[in-house]
Amino acid sequence: MESKENIAIHCENISKEFATKGKKIRVIDNLTLNIYDNEFVVLYGPGQCGKTTIINILSGLESPSTGEVYQKNEKVMGPGPQRAVVYQSISLFPWLTVMGNVEFGLRAAGIETSKRRQRAQELIDLVGLHGFENAFPNSLSGGMQQRVGIARAYCIAPSILFMDEPFGALDAQTRYMMEQEIIRINSKEKRTILFVTNNIEEAIYLADRIIVLNNCPTSIKKEYKVEWGKPRDYTDKKFLDLREEITSIVDETP
Repeated sequence: MESKENIAIHCENISKEFATKGKKIRVIDNLTLNIYDNEFVVLYGPGQCGKTTIINILSGLESPSTGEVYQKNEKVMGPGPQRAVVYQSISLFPWLTVMGNVEFGLRAAGIETSKRRQRAQELIDLVGLHGFENAFPNSLSGGMQQRVGIARAYCIAPSILFMDEPFGALDAQTRYMMEQEIIRINSKEKRTILFVTNNIEEAIYLADRIIVLNNCPTSIKKEYKVEWGKPRDYTDKKFLDLREEITSIVDETP
């Protein structure tokens, strides 16, 4: 895994400062991180510690104050089709159907109708929404809307998928169902995923590797490889032991 050829995205000594009320506030402090091909990495840490800012910088939506980000050997200078982001708020286009939302990226890229519809249909089927192609977002449940957002992100065939607390607004039962679904979907359409959560059970359930972050200004506190198979059992002793260990270091005073 340590081969440079296997590194999907790399950030080197990135820091981020925001100016507010005449002061500079540092949100990220000298962060260096590798994400490897087809790895499912979870960023876990306290609320307001800079997790979303990391996602935005690595995806090219924001620039770091210092440091650089590379996808393979190409410097990330802005958004690009090789990087897709799914947020907690899906922001589907309410005037477009499920099909229209899922195919939107390919339509914007000028892909001809038959090809983009075929690809969008594959993703709609994959996320379990066959039969809802002509439905509008306001007729869908929260979990179904999230599936549309995931299908839309996958449809443009990004190399890396960034997911920023995508299930955070869902009720507990739907959230658990969507955790199972993202494992299933990613087994069929394998992608490198960087996933943000402040839910420790979700982190352990999904991750190949968990990166625990410090409070703001954030840096990496510790990393854990989660090497047993998926799906995982919340009551498994390994699961509970890892939950206890990670919770204890997050609760420590910096």
